[in-house]
Amino acid sequence: MNPIEALALAIGNLNEAFTNPESQAFQCGNPGLLPARTLESLGTATDDGIRRFTMLQGGLKALVDALAKEAKWHPHRTISQVLNAYGHGSEFEIREALAFVSMALGRILKPDTNLKSLTEQ
Repeated sequence: MNPIEALALAIGNLNEAFTNPESQAFQCGNPGLLPARTLESLGTATDDGIRRFTMLQGGLKALVDALAKEAKWHPHRTISQVLNAYGHGSEFEIREALAFVSMALGRILKPDTNLKSLTEQ
């Protein structure tokens, strides 16, 4: 499993994108609750400015791409910092995400694991 994809899936899980049809992430097809940033996406965005995707697959790809860019430009940012930036900075949420990603990758990760070490192995 690609580490960035595993992190994206963990964020999607925290946003209930795959388990709760009533969640905003599910209804918008946007597991990361990414904001609308272009004029085109603003036209279909929610009142909160959350981008809508026609398919969950597109929203997941956008989240993976955003996380990949973050890993490229900010490799020393920790998983905790990334999760906090996506609205999941509580100790419980960080533990949940780390457990998921650790299981997906078959190795133990810690809150201070940075994106560089996450993607190097």
